[in-house]
Formats: sequence, structure tokens, C-alpha cells
Amino acid sequence: MIHLKKLNMNRLKIVTRSGSLVIKQVEELMMLLPNVTYEILKIQSHVDKHKEISLYANTPTDFFTRKLDEAILSDEGDIAIHSAKNLPYPLPAGLDVIALTDSSDKTDCMISNNNRKLNEPASQVKTKSLQEQLVVIAKKENLFLKNLFSPIDCRKKYGKVYIAGFGPGDPELLTIKAQKALQQADIIFYDSLLDDTYLENFKGKKIKAGKRKDLHMKEQDEINELLYRAAISGKKVVRIKGGDPMIFGRGGEEFCYLKQRLIDVEIIPGITSALAAAAIAGIPLTQRGISSSVSFCTGHPESSIHIPDTDTIVFYMPASTLHIILNKLIAAGRPTNIPIALIENISLPGQRIITGRLYEILKGTNIFQSPLLVIAGNTVMVNHSIIK
Repeated sequence: MIHLKKLNMNRLKIVTRSGSLVIKQVEELMMLLPNVTYEILKIQSHVDKHKEISLYANTPTDFFTRKLDEAILSDEGDIAIHSAKNLPYPLPAGLDVIALTDSSDKTDCMISNNNRKLNEPASQVKTKSLQEQLVVIAKKENLFLKNLFSPIDCRKKYGKVYIAGFGPGDPELLTIKAQKALQQADIIFYDSLLDDTYLENFKGKKIKAGKRKDLHMKEQDEINELLYRAAISGKKVVRIKGGDPMIFGRGGEEFCYLKQRLIDVEIIPGITSALAAAAIAGIPLTQRGISSSVSFCTGHPESSIHIPDTDTIVFYMPASTLHIILNKLIAAGRPTNIPIALIENISLPGQRIITGRLYEILKGTNIFQSPLLVIAGNTVMVNHSIIK
């Protein structure tokens, strides 16, 4: 018999929804732990009480599970068990998934309620399989319960995903931690802007997954799913991105997608292009008496270009919208003689740095290619002579 007295309980209190299928799922799950005594506390969730609400309605992510979560946090129950498909993200503070069951049948279906059209209110009845994946939720830091359910946690077979920044392009600016992750990787998903010849130093399988303007090797949804599939197959995965993955790198999207699916994922920061350009070009982004604020802004598409009220502004990926950005600076009240720096191919052999006044850049005939960075502000003049 499992010594539940370590938790000051005679039996495990399991909270779950009140449906007969859910109860059967809980009972079958607990058959995998035959030495654990337990009782089931049936709780009606909001959706159980309001079955008139359509599944198409814009409902909160915890629509199915809020009452269960509240029961755990209030110590009414010790654990909650429910379908993994109903798991909200992020979980309420103080809770953790201590186990995810395996599934021999991942299918699901929708059936019509009384022959109504499926887009009508209360038209859908969702049917589930006994073999669908279930999650076991408990309070965080409860190592006893985590160890108790560890034998049925299928995540033990999963791999791990590292979302890492490569830096601006020069491999010498890669962090030691990212280098170690690449050395251990089974699969490396890399961006279009990275030097793929350098990646040949690593044994992992290389898959080009990056995106450039008008040239997408893979769509973001496909990349997300590829990362997930590689992880659940037990692989060590590195998603390597130019610059820093959390600054205009869609690292946040990939991180959320994987965390929602209970994948072990870690962010490894990289040197973002703005910091590399500032250092290499000798342009401080802040400097006492000149600039006390800086903002990083996207340079495309046009609808996303905004001019914030900061002393220094850095625009990422502006090659196709440079004149639009310069005109928006003027429209926002910036003087036409504001210093501008354009840095192309930062840290790479084809690096080019051009400085001038805004009006000069507008009249210029230079053609710039990606990757390009624009810095606007008086700090551009600190180490660059610009004629007034």
C-alpha cells in the first residue's frame, strides 16, 4: 500500500467532472496504480451546468476546468484528472501537470445535437475516446504526488526543445550555451539568415525552416508542429534563430505552442541585431545627456510601423520600407536633420554602415538589402561625424 499518510491523508482525493465517461477514464487510469486508495469527488464544471453554450462560443481557456483547479487550490481535493485537450494555458498559479497519460487513440469527433447544423448554438455534442490523453494536476512542489504518478507519465519518453539565438551572423558571437545545445542536438531547425555551412560542424540533422520576405521555406504553423513531433519522438531539438529568438523572431509563438502541449522547452538568448550593430558600429543606444530611452520596432509591414516617443529608435527588417519609415518619422514630429544609421549585413563579410541626416537618406540613391537595421537618434553622432 502506498503510504498516503505522508500527505496526512487516508486516501487520495481525486476531483473530476461528473460525466460517466470521465469517471470511467479516471477509474481506468487509477488501475495503473493498484496500490493507491482513492475517492472521486465529482464536480460540475461551468460547461456541465450550461450545456446550451455552443462550442463555437468565445469561451475562456479554463471553461472546462476552472472548478477543478479551484478545488485543488482550496485543498478540497489532492489532484484533478481531466482530458488533456481541456488543459488551459497557462495553468493557474500554484498548479502543475504532474503526469500526462499515453494514448492509443488520439481521434475525436463532433456529432450534431438533434440534427442541428454544427454552427448553430448548442448544436454540438463532443464525443471522446476512453483512450484519449489525460492530465493529472496537483499543487506545485508536491514531490510525493509527482513521484507517485511518475510511472504513468508519458513525458519521460519525450525529448527537449531548445529555442536558441544564433546572434547577428558571425559564429563567434554565438553563446557557449547555444553551442553546447547544437553539439548535442539530434535535429537542428535553422533560419534562412543563418550561415548553414557553419552548422555542418554539428552532427544533428539539419532542416531549413526559416522565413524571409516573400520566401517562406515553411509556414509558422508547420514549423510549430515539426518541433512538437520531433520532441514527442524523443529527439533533442534545437530551433536556432538569427539574433535573439524573443525579439522579432517568433520564439514566443513556438515556446507557447510547445508549452501548451507539455513539451520541455528552454530559451537560450542570443545577441540581437540592435545590440550587435550598436557595438560594431560604435553607436551607443543610450548615453548620458543624449539618450535615456530606446525602443526596438519592426520595420515591416507598413501597417505595423509605429514611431514611439523614445530618444533612440531601432527598426528591424526595414529594407523594403525604408522611405516609409523615414517619412513616418517626419510625420511624427522628428526633425528632418535627425541622425540616421543604416547597417547592412551586420557582423558578416558584406557589412556596410552608412550614416547621415534623415533628409540626406531620403534623397539618396543607395539600394539596401536584407538583413538591414536602421538606428535613428542623436547617439548616431557620438562616434560618427555627420555634417549639419
